[in-house]
Amino acid sequence: MGQQLAGLLAHHHTEDVLVDWKGQEPTRGVQAHIDAIEGGGRMVTVAKWRDGAITEEYIWA
Repeated sequence: MGQQLAGLLAHHHTEDVLVDWKGQEPTRGVQAHIDAIEGGGRMVTVAKWRDGAITEEYIWA
């Protein structure tokens, strides 16, 4: 993943973000979320926001 995309994800997620990507183990923390992303593709995301940043994210791909 490019540094620009990693920076964008870090900007829009809280440090302790919970991400439940269906079919994978849930992650806790923005760096764990960035590390778990593979190649991209089509997905549906439902997110809970607090103060302009994602605190919980649920992904179906």
